[in-house]
Amino acid sequence: MIRSATCIAALLGLIAAASRPATSQSNPNLETFFRQNVALSEDQIAAIHSGQPVVKPLSPRTPAEVLLFGVIHIHATAEAYFQYARNFDRLRQVPGFLALGVFTDPPQLSDLRGFSLDHDDIEDLKNCQPGNCRIQMPATSIEVLHHSIDWSAPDVDEQVNQRLQKGAFERLLAYQREGNTALGAYNDKRDPTDVPEQFAYLLSYDNALPEHVPDFYHYLLAYPRDKPAQFEETFY
Repeated sequence: MIRSATCIAALLGLIAAASRPATSQSNPNLETFFRQNVALSEDQIAAIHSGQPVVKPLSPRTPAEVLLFGVIHIHATAEAYFQYARNFDRLRQVPGFLALGVFTDPPQLSDLRGFSLDHDDIEDLKNCQPGNCRIQMPATSIEVLHHSIDWSAPDVDEQVNQRLQKGAFERLLAYQREGNTALGAYNDKRDPTDVPEQFAYLLSYDNALPEHVPDFYHYLLAYPRDKPAQFEETFY
């Protein structure tokens, strides 16, 4: 749940940033959203106008849920910010990215060249057990690797990375065909997580998403059906 909360927090921050105009003038609708839905104080709203980032925990619906709202004013037009965010050469220089690649359209297996685990990670994989693995991985993937890799072969690293790239490629193609249903269950704990169901649950936090951006909400859940007329997507 905590891992998944990062996704919703990023979405909330993006929505708030995209809603801001490129001027320093206040936006009454957005400020009403801040006050009524997120319960930001006047001091926090003033901090946003002055260019400071503001983060606030949102009320959880269950004890296991962690939701964060984040917002910062971006002094740019929506179009300029969109182009900036899609500058992958710039993103590759951001310290948080170990590596970044962009899939062609349609995707090719060769797009994943360089997407690999290092030798130490592969050594760890050899001894992985469901629920006890240094690399976060569902039990089904661990079982597939244990039965499909010759762990005594000199090319074991190449075998693992080819399997990794092929698996990621096939999952991407399935997602492009079937949307969230292709994500299936993630069974790294005693109780498996149904990923599409969990994603829909996170997005259903009604103080933040469905009421205010219903088209975006529908797009995320119904993908790849009902794409907007002027639609452009990039997978990376």
